[in-house]
Amino acid sequence: MTEQEKRIKLAEAQGLTGWEEARCLPDYFANLNAVHELEKLLTPIQQALFVAKLSQILSPSVFPQSFRLIHATAAQRAEALGLTLKLW
Repeated sequence: MTEQEKRIKLAEAQGLTGWEEARCLPDYFANLNAVHELEKLLTPIQQALFVAKLSQILSPSVFPQSFRLIHATAAQRAEALGLTLKLW
């Protein structure tokens, strides 16, 4: 699945409809504000699954896990959201 197809799936999960062109879609993979708006819609159970998926995506590091989660990129968060919501 391309990033563009993933953006469409995430927008639909957020309830966004009526867009006609790709440039009208939120860029969840580059914009932390856009991905954060989608994160706010997660249920508590989905939040726990999201953290688990995001943890899997983040590579091992010398930094503590909590630090890596807080500083995850928009792309990492968008990917974890798609997996959490079973969009891909």
